[in-house]
Amino acid sequence: MLVDNHVAHSLCPGIERVDFTNTALYAVIEKEYGITIDWAMRLFKAIAAEGEIAQILEVTEGEPIMLVEHLVYDTLGRCIDVANLWLRSDKMSLSMILKRK
Repeated sequence: MLVDNHVAHSLCPGIERVDFTNTALYAVIEKEYGITIDWAMRLFKAIAAEGEIAQILEVTEGEPIMLVEHLVYDTLGRCIDVANLWLRSDKMSLSMILKRK
């Protein structure tokens, strides 16, 4: 999996200096910046692997992979994170729980 996050710098100045090796992004946003994450949207797209993405995922160019576009919002309705996740289609599964209100 390859992840590319773009956090709103105006809301989280200095976040680029945090070592995320063993630290969760959203825990830092909530704890260090006092922002409460409220909801997110994910869009799943089947795409063909290309170039550097194919190399990083260790697949051949043209092989199908999954691109997940991820938008995260806080309780004030501000978009705080825009992320792209690329996943090998042979290593992923998707599960959903749907509840009727």
